Amino acid sequence: MLGDASLVSIEPNRMDDGRSVMTATKLAPIGNLPLKLGGSLPNAQLAYVTYGTLAPNRDNVVLLTHGYTSSHLFAGGDQASEGTWSGLVGPGKAIDTDRFFVVSSNMLGSAYGSTAPRSRNPASGRVYGPDFPDITLDDIVEAQ
Repeated sequence: MLGDASLVSIEPNRMDDGRSVMTATKLAPIGNLPLKLGGSLPNAQLAYVTYGTLAPNRDNVVLLTHGYTSSHLFAGGDQASEGTWSGLVGPGKAIDTDRFFVVSSNMLGSAYGSTAPRSRNPASGRVYGPDFPDITLDDIVEAQ
């Protein structure tokens, strides 16, 4: 789960002038996720991006959740999703990426890269489609 900082890449992307920028989407494996309604989601993973630099003592993390954006892509010009945080996140902005390490993860079941109905079911090798298990808000939060 993303709560395990060892899964999150801490290397920032940098512009030629040294400024930090949002990373490309990465995938964090979260393993077999037990589901609130029973069963589990095998080999689940969450898509995420980061922006900024993680402090050595890891006390500067800000989590932006998918529920507040169209996808986990929250800043950065052409990459930013509708409802972007671009005006609030970045160097010198309210969520200052010169001070904070921002993580934005995509929610489970979304069409933006995390395990979802269009993912392959490891048991059958085929896309889940309508066979994707029913998930709850609790499952989505637990995956974070």
